[in-house]
Amino acid sequence: MRKMPRAWFFLPCALGIAVLGTAVVLSATVNNLAAQNVQTAAPAPEAPALELLQQYCFRCHAAATQRAGLDLEGLTTQHPLVRNREIWERVMEMVEIGRMPPPEAPQPTDAERAGLHASLSRAIYEFDYSTLDDPGFEPMRRLTHEEYDNTVRDLFGVDLNPTDRFPAELSGSSGFVNSANTLFLDPSLMERYIAVAERIVEIALPPAPEATSAVHERTRDLILIARPGNGTTEMEAAERVL
Repeated sequence: MRKMPRAWFFLPCALGIAVLGTAVVLSATVNNLAAQNVQTAAPAPEAPALELLQQYCFRCHAAATQRAGLDLEGLTTQHPLVRNREIWERVMEMVEIGRMPPPEAPQPTDAERAGLHASLSRAIYEFDYSTLDDPGFEPMRRLTHEEYDNTVRDLFGVDLNPTDRFPAELSGSSGFVNSANTLFLDPSLMERYIAVAERIVEIALPPAPEATSAVHERTRDLILIARPGNGTTEMEAAERVL
């Protein structure tokens, strides 16, 4: 059995921290779309379309009126229009079938109606999403129990299923267990992770006299990828391992 160099005595502690960190690996997190940034990245509605909306729509659907709870005047300031895609699709449908403006209101000509519909269609269906640098907000999350078990197995070479005694996973409204809104880290679960991290390191890297099995040898080879000698110091080898 190979003897662990003195400088490596700190490795179990460091590896324990690594195991614990594995539990709370976070998915890539980005900021919410900032209205100011989006507005500078995308143009305002085409001028003719905006003029037609002002002429025929804002009378009923402005901030002061909001008939049917619809404020088109306010929506035209939220760029790009695809931010409110569903609303604009309903507007286009009402314009196309002649339901907007209502019969008692001034009516656009057929050409104006077609032009408004075409302009909104271009803004909604031909929008270049590559102009947005920020795809939106992704909540931080921990690993699911299955992901954690698999990661520990792959990293440390021990198939322990350490989460068998963890609280059961919750399912999100989508029905999936990896929904970020259910993968929070409460204090009781954090305590389980700490205890499990210590146990994993004890099993993966036991003291040399106890490391007698083929599993331990395989685990040491998997974890201790660098060893002192041939010009490599103990500290350099330990740094490579970490």
